[in-house]
Amino acid sequence: MKVLKAVKPTSEQLIVINDIRPWITLIRGAAGSGKTSTALLRLKFLMAYWSQRVNDRHVAPPIRVLVLTFNRTLRGYIAELAADQAGKAGAVVEIRTFGQWSSELATSHSRLADDDRTRLVQKEGFAIGLDPIFLSDEVDYVLGRFQPDKIDDYITVRREGRGASPSVDSALRRRIISEVIGPYQAIKARRNVVDWNDMAVQLSRERRHAPYHIIIVDETQEFSANQMRAVLNHADDDATITLVMDAAQRIYPRGFTWAEVGVRLDPHSSYLLMENHRNTKQIVAFCRSLLAGLEMTADGIIPSPDNINREGPPPILVPGRFGRQMDYVVEKLKQVRSINQSAAILHARGGGWFNGVRTRLGRARIPFIELTREHDWPKDDAEVALSTMASAKGLEFDHVFVVGLNEELTPHGEGEGDSQMEQYRRLLAMAAGRARQSVMLGYKEDEASALIAYIDRSTYELG
Repeated sequence: MKVLKAVKPTSEQLIVINDIRPWITLIRGAAGSGKTSTALLRLKFLMAYWSQRVNDRHVAPPIRVLVLTFNRTLRGYIAELAADQAGKAGAVVEIRTFGQWSSELATSHSRLADDDRTRLVQKEGFAIGLDPIFLSDEVDYVLGRFQPDKIDDYITVRREGRGASPSVDSALRRRIISEVIGPYQAIKARRNVVDWNDMAVQLSRERRHAPYHIIIVDETQEFSANQMRAVLNHADDDATITLVMDAAQRIYPRGFTWAEVGVRLDPHSSYLLMENHRNTKQIVAFCRSLLAGLEMTADGIIPSPDNINREGPPPILVPGRFGRQMDYVVEKLKQVRSINQSAAILHARGGGWFNGVRTRLGRARIPFIELTREHDWPKDDAEVALSTMASAKGLEFDHVFVVGLNEELTPHGEGEGDSQMEQYRRLLAMAAGRARQSVMLGYKEDEASALIAYIDRSTYELG
């Protein structure tokens, strides 16, 4: 599978790359603005800077580098980019997801399986009456944002990034703490197990690794407050830390203020990348309509066609049964494969939901690879990838096909500002924004996801 190779930095990227001031540099920008590439070009420059410090005997070797991503697919992709961009420079370079990193460092305990965690939370919270998925996300949000001795802060704090609906007033927050979080924590203690949030809390309080000189956190908006505390706790006092983010693309229940995690950002070390190097104007207009009206923090950037020079075909929506959707996909893939272009077929869910796609591609003799949950970027020559929308985050392809976008796969509440619907809108905009040249969405007409109604009709054509 092709990976983005080294690129010549633009003038706005060079300013970021050459900034070697210690502590935190924040890189913000919309999808396609080259945030990750800029961070990795900066990594190469910082490794040279720290190598000189070692040579001058200001620092004892080796240089310790940590690059963190939010999922395994992106970790494999960045590992390829980092190897291509950075070289060794006498450094020990770790490229991990936060889960991998925390599992290696946290005190050995049995980790509660994600499905068991969800089941326990939903069981304890049944009497509260909230949607089970929403409740599970809310508990994850609370345990990820607050330290154990500060859980009661949840009662009065602004719920950053959680939408306006359903309403969670102070009385309901108290019930979530006492009737769900408290019993859930007690169950873990009795079983002597931990979850991902517990591991983040432990690493935020205990330094279990020699401090890192260089740290890069990609997709920072997907990290919880406690995960950020854990990362910062393992930084050298003079570390150069690069945080890459776009809150508009946040797809998980996260949200916190910088002050909460002890970060005071220097305005001179916060950069905004405006140029879009990936998408066409048509793709950006399509994605922009999905994000219209959503609450945006200062760290969230809605993509703008004004920052793009490339034109292309409008995205295509293909209504009809799954067979008709795949007819379109297969014919398009035959064309793009003949000119050695890459393509991704994305779905809201993984596993068996891809069985129909696998069958059709096999029948058409179109080779493909599966990216979801891959540890390493695939070496296979196939240019067609299968992935969940979430696992495609941070990647890019010439063509993106989102199939089977039906309502059963995007369950949500009905209120204005529903947090689950807002999350799906960000997810779909992010998925479509992976494309360099074309986008296709397929759905069954009488079972279409409510997401379709959020797309501006002037930004797409029917296929």
